[in-house]
Amino acid sequence: MNQVQNLWGREPAMVIGAIMALIALATGFGLDISGEQQALISAAVAAVLSVVTRSQVSPVKAPQSGVA
Repeated sequence: MNQVQNLWGREPAMVIGAIMALIALATGFGLDISGEQQALISAAVAAVLSVVTRSQVSPVKAPQSGVA
């Protein structure tokens, strides 16, 4: 499980790709989803993961001024 958490935190593009591949696979096997719905799901997943990624790369504390 730790490896999955590491992958989730480090590779958001891979997670997006995996989700879209699963949706394409499900569509190929008969799930009735249009191209517009696939694009909407992709955009929503990308938006959520971009917020997650941003929270992981942003500094937590404000830099101190006057420190050399």
